[in-house]
Amino acid sequence: MKKLVVGIKRVNNVVFGKVLKMDNSLREVETIVEGGKIIEYLASCDSPELMDDCLYLCGGDTDLDNKLFAWPYDSIDDAKQVVEDIKMLVAKVNSGDQTEELTSDCGLEIIS
Repeated sequence: MKKLVVGIKRVNNVVFGKVLKMDNSLREVETIVEGGKIIEYLASCDSPELMDDCLYLCGGDTDLDNKLFAWPYDSIDDAKQVVEDIKMLVAKVNSGDQTEELTSDCGLEIIS
């Protein structure tokens, strides 16, 4: 069972998305997982928000759980890397940080 499912879309240099499913054990955890090239870590604070180097997931304010997140990056290549980073970090959450066991069904859904 996945602890985290994130829907994501990239349009040119902008990455946006939504937390689709999240286990309550991940709420208000300062650093959930680390390791991306641009997105260095996933964390939980108040509400979903994408920043230049972090994706904040649902937090203490459950009224904001359905909030969309977005961030414009400097280039299309950076935005593509951000999508890959988020995919890898979400997969690490769902696999218990065992990156060698990551599969294509990692918990990242492309929004069309």
